[in-house]
This record gives sequence, structure tokens and C-alpha cells, in this order.
Amino acid sequence: MNLSPFGHLPKLPGPEMTWTPVAALTLIAAALAAAGLRRRDLST
Repeated sequence: MNLSPFGHLPKLPGPEMTWTPVAALTLIAAALAAAGLRRRDLST
């Protein structure tokens, strides 16, 4: 049960960089940020 997002990224410097976990975490972060901005009340 690795709950830290950094546990899914490769340890650098290492043998080889894999971009799949990095891209997945970036997309998840962008979606959460967009959802947070949509719900924010900016009229005041």
C-alpha cells in the first residue's frame, strides 16, 4: 500500500527513465487542479 505519489516514480539516477508513471501523475494533478479551479468562487 504505497500511498505516496513519489513511490511510483523511478529513482534517479537509475538504469532507465520510464515516462508512463510521470505522465500519469501529471495528468492526475492537472485534472485535480482544474476541478479545484472550477469550484472556486472568484466573484468576490
